[in-house]
Amino acid sequence: KIERHFYDLNWEPLNYTDIKQKQSLKKPKLFDEMICVSEILSEDFPFVRVDLYEIKDQIVFGELTFTPSSGMATYFTEAAQQEIGNMLELPADKKVGFK
Repeated sequence: KIERHFYDLNWEPLNYTDIKQKQSLKKPKLFDEMICVSEILSEDFPFVRVDLYEIKDQIVFGELTFTPSSGMATYFTEAAQQEIGNMLELPADKKVGFK
């Protein structure tokens, strides 16, 4: 069984699913540096998930993901989806839609 943990930038747990977590995860030692790296890697995109790992006291890059779970994640609560969606700001100068 997969457990998904969501935290804010202060490492406070976010209740984004209805599943109660069995335990809290320990904050990575290099968390603040990982946030800085994430901000640099994501600055050119309106939305991207930056996967970083702390391995042997080093930050290791995983990937940039533009459609997590292929956009089909079903584990978020309705309130979490609304909160996350409200954070997204699309560029006003770009056309959205299909021709």
